[in-house]
Amino acid sequence: MNQLLVYIFYVEYKKLKRNFRRTLKEGGQFAGDLSLFRRRHQALSRAVSKVDGFAKFGNVAGFVCHIANIILIMYSLIFLPDARDDFISIATQVFWLWGNISGLLFSANAGIIVNHMVRIMYSVLSI
Repeated sequence: MNQLLVYIFYVEYKKLKRNFRRTLKEGGQFAGDLSLFRRRHQALSRAVSKVDGFAKFGNVAGFVCHIANIILIMYSLIFLPDARDDFISIATQVFWLWGNISGLLFSANAGIIVNHMVRIMYSVLSI
């Protein structure tokens, strides 16, 4: 769900950036209503802030659980010889390790995308 919300905001910021660039003439002269772009950016930023308000707890909980699972799996692979007795045990441990690392990267990706788009649009619109 969080990734879907991030994608929606990403698309909206891309549209705002594209519309802003269309209003720039050659030589960087602005030929539009700057207050319109600032209001749209502020509305998007407020929406991101509201979504962040209720999504941050889920993201942090997921992040902490993935880190804890990765630590426990690595600990069992390194220090518990029974965890690597046969191929099935090793394959299971590696599968869960890969799944947790993928989940961790997936959730981190969402935060990076939103931060990147907000930062770019803020630097463009803070004239």
